[in-house]
Amino acid sequence: MKNTIYTLFQSFLGIIVGAKADDTKLTINQAIRIAADQTVQSQRVARIYLSLCNDMMEPKFYRERDAAIELFDRQLRQLSYYTPTEEIKSNLQRVRDLWEPYKKIAGWSIKKDAASK
Repeated sequence: MKNTIYTLFQSFLGIIVGAKADDTKLTINQAIRIAADQTVQSQRVARIYLSLCNDMMEPKFYRERDAAIELFDRQLRQLSYYTPTEEIKSNLQRVRDLWEPYKKIAGWSIKKDAASK
């Protein structure tokens, strides 16, 4: 999970670094803010998942996890409107490819042995 978070972070950096201000749907500042928050949300999901794996079965953790996953999905859709370069498109696709299996594990299987995935 640590490697996936790191790779997601690298991909978001690629989106931020490759961003130019010539898109009409999102400004560069909005895209940067969203990309930075994506890193926070992926880390939030991991923190909650590990708490649940350690038998901290608070109902609020499930709600927080679901909210973080939903926000990540919504922001990823928003970022797809900001694709002025092929590099950004490629990085967004990489994030999608990493996010789907990450979301499946974090969203459903609360098992310590699944945490390493």
